[in-house]
Amino acid sequence: IVMKNYLICAGGSGVRALESMLHLCAAGLGPDEVKVLVIDPDASNGNYTRTNDLFTDFNDCCNAYQGKLGDERFFATKLTALAGGKGGLQAWSPVNNGQFFRDVLGFDILTPQQQDVAKLIFTEAEMNMKLNVGFKGHPALGAAALALLPLYGVKDDPRADPVWVGVGNQLTTDLSKGSVRVVIVGSVFGGTGASVFFPLARRLRGLAGTMAANLQIGVI
Repeated sequence: IVMKNYLICAGGSGVRALESMLHLCAAGLGPDEVKVLVIDPDASNGNYTRTNDLFTDFNDCCNAYQGKLGDERFFATKLTALAGGKGGLQAWSPVNNGQFFRDVLGFDILTPQQQDVAKLIFTEAEMNMKLNVGFKGHPALGAAALALLPLYGVKDDPRADPVWVGVGNQLTTDLSKGSVRVVIVGSVFGGTGASVFFPLARRLRGLAGTMAANLQIGVI
């Protein structure tokens, strides 16, 4: 049984790492298959636009040349986008474009005691921050938004997200068949890339449930 591989890239640094991986796979240095997810609320990220084009070009070359270029394994890695389709790569965002952070928290519907806790952790400027280009170097905001991941994968919940419903289904299917490796790529500083590691790893372990022994998580 072939081990399944997932690559989850967060923020600008994560997307740059994905770009490098695409070149390595083109050179025949990748595994047989990788499922890819990009997490980035900044739709204007130039790194993402370039890497998305490269991802599409890679899949076109893979379809044309796989198995036909001798023993070098050029373009031999099968890449599957966990968000997107038709060879493209769509970035998933934990927030809506232009949404305010206080709305992500549901601040106005919290109890007075819960609001006090939120005010203790976040400044007034952070509460009223508009998230049209991501978390702007505030990883605490990104971690809070990503802590809601368990809500996005419940089919009957109005907040369910098709991407995370699909990720959950795909991951549990692969885990039931054997070992799965997940590599999460982010950044030491910044917003999205610096906030993703703990909430995402916790969510993946939650999805694995009783099959957690089959799940290996690495971070870069």
